[in-house]
Amino acid sequence: MEELSALFLKAKPHWPFLAACVIFYSIGEVMKKTITKEMATKNKRAWFFRRTLPLHPVLAGIVVGMLPGMPASPEVVTIAEKCLYFALAGATCSWVVNSAKHWARDRGLPVGEEEKSPDSAFPSQPPPE
Repeated sequence: MEELSALFLKAKPHWPFLAACVIFYSIGEVMKKTITKEMATKNKRAWFFRRTLPLHPVLAGIVVGMLPGMPASPEVVTIAEKCLYFALAGATCSWVVNSAKHWARDRGLPVGEEEKSPDSAFPSQPPPE
């Protein structure tokens, strides 16, 4: 229990990073369920939105980093550092969750609601107009 307490004390100054990870991931999950693969096969904008989905949390992190007064870890001071800090939080959120899902799948654990078709079935070209 003392080890867990020490871990929380080490993570405390990084709460903005952890909060951004959770928020970006939650928003991404809602967006994935809103703009479905079926919509993307019929609509050019939806196709582009789905194709660029992994970049969204990174871009959102850059925007969040530019907001005045946005808290970050004590070592992160300049706007450029904040943009990189929150962009990394965006990239990390997807990577950590996907790694956890793969780890659970490899052990036969239920992962939750899965999309029916794999990403490889996603069309590489946008639909015609």
